[in-house]
This record gives sequence, C-alpha cells and structure tokens, in this order.
Amino acid sequence: MVDLGGFGEPVRWAVPGLWDAPAAPPAPVVGPLVAQLEADVAALEAVDPTVVGDGQLLAETERVLALQQRLRVLQLARLHEVEQRKLFKAEGFHGMKGWLAHTAPDADDRDLTLAGRLEQRPHLRTGLETGAVSLRAARAVAQHLGKVDRYLDSADGLVDGQPGEPLVAQVVRNTVDLVGQARGGLADDDPLLAELLERTGAITSCPTSQRDRVEQAFVLLAEHVDPQHLEPALEQQTAAILPNLLEQQLAAAEQRRGATLAQRDDGSWDLKARLTPQCGERLHTALAAEARRDPANPVDTRARDAQRREQADRDGVDLFTEGAPPPAWDADRFGIRDDEPLVPRTRSRRVHDALDRLLGRYLEHGLGGTHDKVPVQVTVTLPSGLPDGVPGALPARGATGRPLARSLVRRWWCDSHVTALVMSRGWKPLGVVHTGRTLRALERKASRTQHDRRCAGVDCCPGRGDPLTDLVPHHLYEHSRHARTSIAETVWLCPTAHHDIHTGKRRLRLRDGRVIHENGIVSLARE
Repeated sequence: MVDLGGFGEPVRWAVPGLWDAPAAPPAPVVGPLVAQLEADVAALEAVDPTVVGDGQLLAETERVLALQQRLRVLQLARLHEVEQRKLFKAEGFHGMKGWLAHTAPDADDRDLTLAGRLEQRPHLRTGLETGAVSLRAARAVAQHLGKVDRYLDSADGLVDGQPGEPLVAQVVRNTVDLVGQARGGLADDDPLLAELLERTGAITSCPTSQRDRVEQAFVLLAEHVDPQHLEPALEQQTAAILPNLLEQQLAAAEQRRGATLAQRDDGSWDLKARLTPQCGERLHTALAAEARRDPANPVDTRARDAQRREQADRDGVDLFTEGAPPPAWDADRFGIRDDEPLVPRTRSRRVHDALDRLLGRYLEHGLGGTHDKVPVQVTVTLPSGLPDGVPGALPARGATGRPLARSLVRRWWCDSHVTALVMSRGWKPLGVVHTGRTLRALERKASRTQHDRRCAGVDCCPGRGDPLTDLVPHHLYEHSRHARTSIAETVWLCPTAHHDIHTGKRRLRLRDGRVIHENGIVSLARE
C-alpha cells in the first residue's frame, strides 16, 4: 500500500469539491404583498368551516369565490410576462404549458392564450379587471375577435366585400337586439335598454378604428349576456361581419355531406351522418315534434317520480306534505308491469325513439310513394314454421337479409298490414303466367323475395342489398317475341348487369349457374 503522506484519497485530493454538497439554490424572492397573501390564506385554512355560522359562512364563501376570480384575472398579466421573458427555462421547462402544469396542476392552460391576446385588447382587459366580464366570456370574445380582425380596417374600406363603416355601425347596433334576445326582451322603460342605446351610440360615434369599435361592441355584449349564452350571440355577430363565411361553410357542408347505415353483428345499427344545414334543420324540427308527442313520455315522468320518492324515503323527507299525491299510474296503457323497474330514458334514447316513430309515421301514411307498383313498406320474409314456433325453423329476415328476432316480428304482425307471398319448398314463388308487359305488383314482390332482393348476376356488383341500387326486372325471353310474362322467366339485375346485356351485348352468368344474353338463356348448366 502506498503511503499518501496524509493527503487522503487521491481523487478527492486531485479534484477538489467533487464530493462536496451542492450549494443550495437561492431562496425565491417574494414581495411583501404576495407574502402577506400567503399568510392570509394560511390563516383562512386554519378556520374550520363547520363551526362558522350560516350567514357568515355564506358571505365568506361568496367573497372567497369573488377573490379567486380576481386573482385569476390578476395572474394573466404575470403569466404573459413570464412567457415573454421565458422565465420557465430557469426551472428546466421547455415551454409555458409544461411549467404551468407542474406549478399549478389545476390551472386552465387556456388562460395562457387569453393572456397573450389581452395585450392587444384594451377594452377586454378593462372589462376583466373591473369584473364586468368573466374569464369564460373573455375567452369567447377574444376568439371571435381573432376571426374578424384581419377583415377590418382594410385599405379598400370593405369588410368581406361590404362597405366597412356602415357594417361596423350596424354590428354595434346589433348589440341591443342580442342582449334583448338573451334576456327575453327589454321593455321600453327598462333602464338597461336606455343604457345600451346610450353606450352603442357612443361607440358608433367614437373616432377610432373599426377593430376598436367592434371590440367595444363585443365586450358590451359580454357584460350583459350570461357566459353560457354568449357564444351563440357572438356567432351571430361574426356572421354579420363575415356573411361570405357562412356561404363558404354551406358550400363545404354540401360537399362533405353523407350518411352511412351499417348493421352490427348483434343486429343493431350504426348511423353516422354529416348533414347539411338544411337537412339538419329539417331533422331537428321533425325529431323535436315526434319527441314532444311520444306517448311514452309519461313513463319517463313516472320513473323520475319513483326515483324522487326513493331518494326522499332515504332522506326521510315527505314529498307530499304541501299537496296531493300524483294520480294513479296506468301501467296497462304503456305495457309496464307493476314489478318492472321504471328507468327514465336518456336523452339519446329519446332521440332514437323519436326517429323510429318518425320513420314509422312516414311509412304508415304512404309518404314514401310506391315502388314496384305497391306502397313503400317494410318487407319481412317469414318462413312458414316460424309463427307456430316449430323448432329449427328459419328466422325471419328483413329487407337487408339479416335475421330478425321472433318477438320483433310478432310485435309487427299485431299492428301491420300483412301481404302473404306463398313460396314453394324449393323457394319458388307460386305465381302465374300472363300476357302483361311487366309483373304485377304482388308478383314483383314475390320475385324479389325469391332472388333475396339481390342482383341475380355474378361478379357485376357486390351482391349485397343496397338501398341505392334499384334492381331492374329482366325478361329472360323478349316480351315482344313471346308475349308472356312470368315469375319463372324474370330475373332481377343491377343497372350494371342490365346495361351489359342490352347495350354491351354480353353474356352474364347468374347465381343459379345459368348463362343468359339479351335473347334468352344460353346455358342451363348449374355448376
């Protein structure tokens, strides 16, 4: 062992300070006002709210909430300054959002965006600082001002193609109507109406930029409209400034319109749609009407009454001390058993039921017109053994070809007009031959049922039922030569196959193995 002569460990001696304890970071500098605020909050935390009297507790809670709102407004300027100086980097963060999430996990990062926008929004900042505008309202105002800013104060004096000054003056005046709408109308002698007229008049005559006057109008709107109703009002103002934006949105909606209806493996359906404004308004109006007249609405009312009763029993409260109990529940009217639990429908279920009733009314009243010479109606293929409950009987099938539950078919059977189509054991309609040019209405239905409502051709189309594919009845032998029409000599083809035969002069193989062309059957082979 080498004697180091009292120098100790070589590494520690060679590299001074290697194992020394790191110097503690300097304590953060906090001003006296913030220090006093921390002390006050700590003192308030020490108070047990359960021992505070009712009046004092309510007043203090309201005051704390108001102070919290003021603090959130005050912190906006500080957040903006921290971001401008990039002070978050001193804490090892790459951006403001990460620093804010670490420092105050419950903070709303939308405040960062608002803080940056307030620098150019003096009227909105004043509204926040005075408490006339809430943070939620301020965010909405700032967002809509950002949409219209670049169209205002243009060199040509136009705003979205319209004369700028008259437009801005009208937008300012719109504030009175929008506040009146939000408040359910303002009487002529309402002091608020006089205040609005005075303030909008002052804004209109203000010799400032268009951006400044529009900002004042939006802030005035935010002062007098509840935040939850402010967004629709601001949307109307934005549309008034940018009417061509609505036209562009309409054109885009018409381009993107679409709807898909797909059946799941469990028999339920998925409906996905992107509707144009016109289609959406029509559907909303129709569904609202059906939902209002839904005879099952009392079921929801009864279910909610039952829930309230149960809650009242648990809480020991008598719901009917000040009035008579509700009338007796007529369970038979809605098919609800006494022992069946009542559960109020959700909003989405009520909308679904309204759509179901709407479609039912559409078909029941014949509003779909006729197709194949008969009124448009739901078609169900019902094997003979199913109604009698024969074990192993094939299930009923809808127009889509998917199986249907027996209880659903029985429900329809009790309240439907039934048309019977008799099929042979080999699944051939028992029809007749006649000299008419086309199949009769019932024969058409029977023939379409025989062919499973699908194209009889092979490889000409997907071969699945499609509501947009209108199958065409095709005579295997030309009627002009043979002068007869029968189910046996009629097949149903998609437009592609029909075109291939008559226009393309091609041969077509059918699903049953036969090959046909425009003059009839070429081969009877059934491979």
